[in-house]
Amino acid sequence: ALSLCVPYEMHVIEFYSQNDISLGNFLLQLCFDNDKRCKSLGCKKGLIDHERTILHHNGRLKVHVLKWTYTGDEILTDGKIWFWSTCKDGDNEKKITPLEAEALSLSFGRYLELVFYADHILCPDCGKSFYNNHILYYYYQQRVAIFEYTPSQVRSIVLPSMTIDPATENHIQFRRDSIEYLEKMTNELYDSISETLHDLIEESEQIPDQNLSDDYIEEVRDILLSQLQEKEAFYLRIVSLLEKKDSADIFEVNSTMRNLYSTAITWNATIGELANRNQAPLPRPIVNSQSPGKELMDSRKTFRSFKDLMRVSGSDVITREKMIDINFKGAENMTKIFLFLPPGIDDIVVPVYPKQPASMIAYTLMSVPYVSKFVEYRNQCVDNELTPKFNTTITNHFHHETELEGKVNFRVITHYAVEFHKLRTLLGIDDYAFCTSLVRSDNWDAEGGKSGSGFAKTADDRFVLKNIHPIELKSFLLFAQQYFEYFNMICEDGVLSVLTKIVGVYSVMYKKKTPKYIVIMENLFYNKNITKIFDLKGSLRSRKAEDSNVLMDENLLELMYDEPLCVDQNSKVNLSNSIWNDTLFLQRLNVMDYSLLVGIEESGEIIVGIIDYIRTYTWDKQLESWVKGSLAGSKVPTIISPKQYKSRFRYAMWLYFLMVPHKDTPIEYDVENVIM
Repeated sequence: ALSLCVPYEMHVIEFYSQNDISLGNFLLQLCFDNDKRCKSLGCKKGLIDHERTILHHNGRLKVHVLKWTYTGDEILTDGKIWFWSTCKDGDNEKKITPLEAEALSLSFGRYLELVFYADHILCPDCGKSFYNNHILYYYYQQRVAIFEYTPSQVRSIVLPSMTIDPATENHIQFRRDSIEYLEKMTNELYDSISETLHDLIEESEQIPDQNLSDDYIEEVRDILLSQLQEKEAFYLRIVSLLEKKDSADIFEVNSTMRNLYSTAITWNATIGELANRNQAPLPRPIVNSQSPGKELMDSRKTFRSFKDLMRVSGSDVITREKMIDINFKGAENMTKIFLFLPPGIDDIVVPVYPKQPASMIAYTLMSVPYVSKFVEYRNQCVDNELTPKFNTTITNHFHHETELEGKVNFRVITHYAVEFHKLRTLLGIDDYAFCTSLVRSDNWDAEGGKSGSGFAKTADDRFVLKNIHPIELKSFLLFAQQYFEYFNMICEDGVLSVLTKIVGVYSVMYKKKTPKYIVIMENLFYNKNITKIFDLKGSLRSRKAEDSNVLMDENLLELMYDEPLCVDQNSKVNLSNSIWNDTLFLQRLNVMDYSLLVGIEESGEIIVGIIDYIRTYTWDKQLESWVKGSLAGSKVPTIISPKQYKSRFRYAMWLYFLMVPHKDTPIEYDVENVIM
């Protein structure tokens, strides 16, 4: 693939004026002149060794020159430029003819207008567009200039929305799948109960004491009837859940699942007591007495039985009172879940997964202690006050122990609880939908960066969680007030911005392990089918991805000739103004090393957003810059000052996204900006 020697430049041509050139002079001076050299500092080659491309409207004209000797029957007169064409759809080469004086003196601007707009001019032989569907050849002194038009896609840039809509459709589908799973587990549980009770009746009929056996059988039959009534009641609850077809409430499904599990444990005890009285062999256990595994409420897995929900306790003691299925294979690989923690506000059940900090955050935000403290802080705030004058950080420590699940101990610090709540409200995110998203998350391999940060995405794909360094947390907390004020201005006053929105910052510690510092931000690519991703910083130092799905600056520059990011005028203006606003804000905060994340959507849209903007320019960054800058023969240091970073970033993003004009594009120009 060809790479850019000279960046794309905007040229304005007024026909037959000082900033125009004739077609003949364009060919002689820019295509056939052996003495013309490339103006790029790193290139010493002549212009005839280059390929020139012109982008306009919805098309692209490529011009390249080859050494070529004419071998036809025509006698070509020296000093003349000769012309012929071939149809792209066939081999019907046209007869070679000399360019007449009228064609040579044609305005090159007018010639380009014909190429890009005169698709109504048809070839008399094939009936197709002469300029769009033919390759044009111009020959002069054993050189041939080849002009070829190809369509070019002009894309629109999509800036981050000023609202974050909840992933309602995903939540509804997840809820439906969960209800189906709940129905399946209810069936398996009560089928297992019924089978076990019938086994007890059959075994009791073999007991010699017939009177005792009859009483026992009657009692078991009564219990068998009660389990049928209980099963019917459970099914009525499931039916009521199914009737809410458009509901996204996953928490009421969690509550029903917890009740089902409690019921299973109760039946285990009941059947164990019956088995002891009957002195029958130990019946097949229904469930064990440990908590469900990670597959609870996860419709993406399929299980053989209700027992697959349960986790082995590790005990090797089997008694009739404690019937544990220690033979379940693979249980040791299952992630533990805590389902029996105290319910939250309105008796909401939020399961906690130790390997998913997002679930601990969701549990915290719905917990009674958190909500009580949050309401207290909110009531202390002055009306319409964006940033309270006191610290609204809330710390919650949850330490519980249940017979079924054992000990659970975790701590969640919600930084700037009131401010982030107000920001989420501005963005259209209510706490209920936010926590619904956070309930389940998956680890995510976000390629492209060098920070080594761990990532996760919520199961509904709406939010991204990133583990950050303690220094980054400290940096953010120092400028958080300015961050909230800036986003209030964005939301209230319509200031253009491409900052990816951070909607929560938390410190999470499970047991006594090292705390994780987590930022939650919008997923820029939510509901998008992204085919190519770039992480752009405006630097060429170590910015080439070799084996990664996320490309970088050097990769983009290599692709820019063959696959330039062509955008319309409105997109270019909005992106440039947004980057100008955001980089000025970040420089004032002393922030640098941010990136523009770019995703190419299948439809052709370009999705953009600035990420990684919470690291300030501290003394350790300065030291890194000084050391790298002092190395003999080193390139420009990777770490520069925030002001330098801002300027470099702005300039690079201006070059990376090419505004492709059309003939009605309003552009002011300097008369010295001639095409030569």
